Amino acid sequence: MLADATMVVGELLMMVRVIQETRYGMVAAYCLCIYEWLCSLGEEVSLILHAPWTGIKFAYLLSRYYPLLYWPFVLWSFCGDHQYALCTSLARPINALLMPMQFCSQGIMAMRAYAFTGRETKILVLLATCYALLVGIGIWVFTVHIVLPAAELYTLLGGSGCFPNYGDPEMAYRYGISMAAAVLMDLVSLLAMLSYHRRFDNSPGSLSRLFISQGLFVFICVALLDAVAAVIYFLPTMHYSGIFLPLVALTSNLLACRIILDLRRKVNPTASELARQHSVLVREDLRTRDDARPALTPLHYQQGSA
Repeated sequence: MLADATMVVGELLMMVRVIQETRYGMVAAYCLCIYEWLCSLGEEVSLILHAPWTGIKFAYLLSRYYPLLYWPFVLWSFCGDHQYALCTSLARPINALLMPMQFCSQGIMAMRAYAFTGRETKILVLLATCYALLVGIGIWVFTVHIVLPAAELYTLLGGSGCFPNYGDPEMAYRYGISMAAAVLMDLVSLLAMLSYHRRFDNSPGSLSRLFISQGLFVFICVALLDAVAAVIYFLPTMHYSGIFLPLVALTSNLLACRIILDLRRKVNPTASELARQHSVLVREDLRTRDDARPALTPLHYQQGSA
């Protein structure tokens, strides 16, 4: 009996530590979100807010401001000490409203990939099919059968956060499927982009070259985040299964917004950006002329002397 009691106490202490570290991670992720927004605010005003309304502008604003406005409610729910009765009614809506954070970033990536591939119908059908699959799985994961930690935990701690029990095997498996669907969406968008990039202007400083370099980096980062989260959820059940979710939810949106700002800056460059682009073009032109110039041989020198 003493061994069982020791095991229970050790399990409880582990859960308390995991809850505390998860809360730190959620606060840190939101601080990163605010920091990135403040750093990009000047560009956002000039490149996004003053631009005409388009689908990508709407997607940008949703991806930027939905996390900023909604995450304080998540922090109150997950980081506050609430009673079990309140959490049973609060956990489902709070968890369900996390869905748009996944859908926004993936939608932006799909829209950019579709635009870059020349807006071909077959690419649109492929991306729309994958996106619909992602949305359907997301609705199933974030709204159906949300399991809370045991009621005894709330009693022993005097209250805890209204968060799902990500260590539950069924919930972990479903969240893993959701992350795997996001990885599939990332890969389809990335492969579509790479398969068409040779058709476009690939000269130094061109928009397509910028999208390949920076867009490729963003796609890879988002795909890696989703892949790591999927692997964690598919591993044997651990207390730390849900600790990576805040980073994935917020960072993917930050990266999606960043790539839109970079592309808009390329389309509407500042004076310093124009000067930098012109310098790149001049250097490339001089390098091309040097490569095309025939090498001088001793015969050329003899003819010149004659």
